[in-house]
Amino acid sequence: GASPIRGFPDIRPVLARIRLDAVLSMRELLDMAAFLRAVQTARRLLCEGETEETTLSASASLLTPLRDTEEAITRAILSDTEMADDASPQLASLRRQIRRQSEAVKEKLTALMRGLEKQGVLQDAVITMRFDRYVLPVVAAHKKSVPGIVHDQSATGATLFIEPMAVVEIHNDIRRLQLEEQEEIQRILADFSHRLYTAAAQAESSSQLMTQLDIVFAKARLARLYDGVCPGINSKGVLDIRAGRHPLLTQHTVVPITVWVGETFTVLLITGPNTGGKTVTLKTIGLFALMTQTGLFLPAEEGTQMPVFDGIFADIGDEQSIEQNLSTFSSHMKQIASIMREVTPRSLVLLDELGAGTDPAEGAALAMSILEELRRKRIRTVVTSHYAELKAYSLSHAGAENASMEFDAVSLRPTYRLLVGVPGNSNAFLISAKLGLERSLIDRARSYVDEDARKLDKVLAGAEEYRVSAQAQRTEAEQLRRTLEKEKRELEKERKALEQEKEQAVKKAKREAEKIREQALAEANDTIEKLKKLSEQHDPSAIFKARELRKKLNKTVPQEEPEASARKGEAIREFLPGMAVFAETLQKEGVLLTRPNGKGKVMVRFGVIQTEVDASSLSAVREEKPAVQGGARVHKTAEAVPLSLDVRGQLAEEAVLNVDRYLDSAFGQHIQTVTIIHGKGTGALRSAISAYLKTNKQVKSFRMGAYGEGDAGVTVVEMKM
Repeated sequence: GASPIRGFPDIRPVLARIRLDAVLSMRELLDMAAFLRAVQTARRLLCEGETEETTLSASASLLTPLRDTEEAITRAILSDTEMADDASPQLASLRRQIRRQSEAVKEKLTALMRGLEKQGVLQDAVITMRFDRYVLPVVAAHKKSVPGIVHDQSATGATLFIEPMAVVEIHNDIRRLQLEEQEEIQRILADFSHRLYTAAAQAESSSQLMTQLDIVFAKARLARLYDGVCPGINSKGVLDIRAGRHPLLTQHTVVPITVWVGETFTVLLITGPNTGGKTVTLKTIGLFALMTQTGLFLPAEEGTQMPVFDGIFADIGDEQSIEQNLSTFSSHMKQIASIMREVTPRSLVLLDELGAGTDPAEGAALAMSILEELRRKRIRTVVTSHYAELKAYSLSHAGAENASMEFDAVSLRPTYRLLVGVPGNSNAFLISAKLGLERSLIDRARSYVDEDARKLDKVLAGAEEYRVSAQAQRTEAEQLRRTLEKEKRELEKERKALEQEKEQAVKKAKREAEKIREQALAEANDTIEKLKKLSEQHDPSAIFKARELRKKLNKTVPQEEPEASARKGEAIREFLPGMAVFAETLQKEGVLLTRPNGKGKVMVRFGVIQTEVDASSLSAVREEKPAVQGGARVHKTAEAVPLSLDVRGQLAEEAVLNVDRYLDSAFGQHIQTVTIIHGKGTGALRSAISAYLKTNKQVKSFRMGAYGEGDAGVTVVEMKM
């Protein structure tokens, strides 16, 4: 669900002033009220209705809402600059007096204005305000006609804004009342501030708890956004990322990587073409380590394992600096020297293009020396490089392993897939040819490569071809395995369904037989009683006849007998497609589809399911006649229809057919609401069922499942009654 933490302001500066017992402003008090409302909401949503205490509800129970203080502040303060009249009785009284005095001023000025207007003394017949005082606009030449205080004049000086003496005293009273109003407002603010001062410890504790809870739910929101998983934490130093996605790359287009280090080897060398994804792989590993240690879920698949490192060191990118007189090689070596001084066996080291930027021979030698030191100390290390010497080093030293970024030699493009255990080529010649370099130049370049390097390239190329072939075979085998497992699950599901159907049919038949037996016995007893009464008047032998009738009825009433295959008939002499057969192993009647094959198997259809069974387990179905009880036919009653139908894993056509039959049964038994369980998946099955429901005249309406009903994995159907 949504986060229970509502947005709240940062109150740390306000708390600092509260600890000093300072008088808070209206804005600061409103911020505190907003924070306290967020505290109340979080506590209610996390604690109320919980049957068991969780880590989150335990933390939320420690929050102090201060509800009375929050409600008082909210009622009293309307905005940053406005306080409500009813903040206190004194404030309400002062404001009423101010309003009355203001009205008195307006009335006096209105009466005075009417007389002066006739004399032509006023510039305009309006009452205006200057410096919080009501004034009249008087023509400058007639200023002596209006005794009073001049507060302002127009730009031209032709108009003077005069406060008549008749209202000066009233204005003075208003000013006095306004000063008292400000004093009352300050008193109210001081009162609220002191109330918060007495609860400063609870407010500060709630602030810290709310911050922690906000972080927790922010991490949860990020986990949902990235479709993240909780990694397993181990103390063995094993890093195992399964289908990890760099969190800053587009989720639906990024190629996930699977990489591991720390169990059978501690040094992993990644090679491959430029722009193939080597550096992104390094950054993904580093980010996953940091995300794990800050409590974030990882955008990867279940089964991902991460250790806790005491330090994560990286040399990625070029830190050359003219100001510090550092070249590319110098900047790398300065960073690596610092790393080598600080690493421990519990550290993670990520090195991009180790040994680059200098003479290749010396760079490769330095790189091997650094790798040897890291390998000897068993420090988890991931390195990218183009040096063939490092590939050979990883092949010949225990505790080191090669990996490569896959390159499609046909399209001459990287696939961005990481292959652990396979050294890669830089493919510089192939890429150069694609970019337009002349073939003669490329051939000449090949001749400059020494024989050992060419042999290594051939070996790597052969290994890559073998890997691609093996991968294709593995993919095919995996698809076949999944298909067989799916078929096995379907057959097992059908077998259980048949067994359940058989069990229900037997129970139902027993119930019907018992009901018929009880009814027949009741009728026999009733007959005996009637005949007994008749015998007292007419024929004494009627009692004997009634008893004989009861014995006869007892013999004809069905008794509970051990379960038997009533439909099983004679052995099949000739298998003819289309004939009705009974499968002993499944206790199910079906239709024969094929003749026996070389293995003695035949195909039989049971309802909508076709399956292969042993021909020896089948028998011909015996024709059954309707059973007669007391001259009446005994019919099976309709089976109870469940309130839901599960069609997950079925093809769209098969699912629609099953839904159609199910809705017919539900409609026949007057079931008003049913649920179709189709799962979420790609949505194709849901779409097919929705399209069918629109055409079914028995359906009144349908909708997607709500929260708690199955969400988008189910469709709730309302039938016409």
